Amino acid sequence: MAAFDDSVAALRDLFKFEFFFPEKEEFRREVGSELSLRSPGWEDAVASDGDAIRAVLHSLRPLLAHRVLRAFLSAYRVAADEIAALLDPAAFDESVFLVACVRRGRQYLLQHRLRSAESVSEPLFRAALGLARNRGLLDPKTTDREAACADFVREVATALHHVEAISALGSARRAGLVR
Repeated sequence: MAAFDDSVAALRDLFKFEFFFPEKEEFRREVGSELSLRSPGWEDAVASDGDAIRAVLHSLRPLLAHRVLRAFLSAYRVAADEIAALLDPAAFDESVFLVACVRRGRQYLLQHRLRSAESVSEPLFRAALGLARNRGLLDPKTTDREAACADFVREVATALHHVEAISALGSARRAGLVR
């Protein structure tokens, strides 16, 4: 359960510049209540093993996370890569950064690294930038900024991977490959 709680808190933190959330404990309770409605006994499954957790995921209907979160995470991926490539945070210029994100986003679209042009969005890049600033990734005084940027890139990539897995499960359901 501790790992589940940590994951819920991490997602809340990742999207805090996009959505309004209740306080941390209240948010955790709301997530638990929603899961209890949709999959009674989910807490026992989380406390047991991977097969039980997969069974809970397979019981949830409909799966919508990929439809809601993919554009945000894809834009964050572009911005995170751009921030990680930033050589001198002391010389940071927001307008130059946003233009660079749009260019990188278009490149990722052409390379099929993004699914939708919806992710190439200045407002989404600005939100990712707000999160990066909040985490000190643009502060030249940040200790081991390079490692912090790499952690941010990894965090966004992992969240995006999870959203893609949910999308694949939904596609498999629609194709009749799984229940």
